[in-house]
Amino acid sequence: MDNPKILFVSQPVGFPVPSVNTSYEVEKVVLDDFRLDGGILIEAILLSLDPYMRGRMNVNHDSYIEAFVPGKPLQGFGVARVVRSGHHSFHEGQMVTGMIDFSKISVIDKENIAKISRCPSVAPLDPSAWLGPLGIPGFSAFVGLRLLDELMPNSPEPGNKLLVSGASGGVGMVAGQLARQRGWQVVAVTGSDRGIEALRAVGTEYIVDRRTNIHDQLRRLAPLQAFFDGVGGEVLDAFLAVAAPHATIIACGMLSQFGGNGFSHGIRNPLAFVTKSITLRGFVASDYLHLKQTFLDELMPQLVSGDLQWLPSFVQGFDNLEEAFVDQVLRGNKVGKVIVKV
Repeated sequence: MDNPKILFVSQPVGFPVPSVNTSYEVEKVVLDDFRLDGGILIEAILLSLDPYMRGRMNVNHDSYIEAFVPGKPLQGFGVARVVRSGHHSFHEGQMVTGMIDFSKISVIDKENIAKISRCPSVAPLDPSAWLGPLGIPGFSAFVGLRLLDELMPNSPEPGNKLLVSGASGGVGMVAGQLARQRGWQVVAVTGSDRGIEALRAVGTEYIVDRRTNIHDQLRRLAPLQAFFDGVGGEVLDAFLAVAAPHATIIACGMLSQFGGNGFSHGIRNPLAFVTKSITLRGFVASDYLHLKQTFLDELMPQLVSGDLQWLPSFVQGFDNLEEAFVDQVLRGNKVGKVIVKV
């Protein structure tokens, strides 16, 4: 059978170039030829495209997750079906999720995947939810809001505003809704008509269109007491200019740093951190895996009931994956969580 995959080739400068820094290839395989040695043979069904993958393309980077290896498949979070199992904990046909190779067929260690669970007494959720609100995007939003609760225990007060960058994306859309549940007035930044429509549909109080002057729009909403940031760059600069004294920034990413010519946008007014006593708290979601069950217990019922909304953005096939990663994820030309159907 055909086994399509996406290989990592070389470290890019700025945005990766398909067929140069990555390579789409198809090999012929026989399922019975795969040795398991206690592992699990899986068939990928859905693959998640996320900004952190660009960081893994820096071969000598020092980060919380290892770099991609030239000549080996890209890796990311995915949903897969068990084809054959070398361990008693998994069986054929079972749906699993975890960090997997970007290959249609692969063998994975049992420690790297988990069975997809169900919410008690309800119909099963679409498997794609495990790459969106029930996956790392939703978990990042959940952890970030928990950290904000800890850093601002007496907030929000009536009228307090929380800025969310990338607000119509996989993380931002969940973060905005969780913030509104806590009483924050959400100021959401997006860059498309579809994003504006999606944010209005979930009741967002204020929407900022990044295609126009962000600084002017935020000045009209000043002061802002908090910021949930996954982008950095111009939006972070604009927030610093209108932040209230003792404001707090929760940072789960810096997408602006993966520009076309490398690291593209630094902070231009860092003195605001001092003059306004602003707190910046960055985090990596994987440091908080002890909260994973609490997260699922809280968000899964909301997702089933419809109280929590999300928007998947599907891409069809391995052959479109490379372009989608650059255009939809790194350039931000999408709404919702980008997921590849393979």
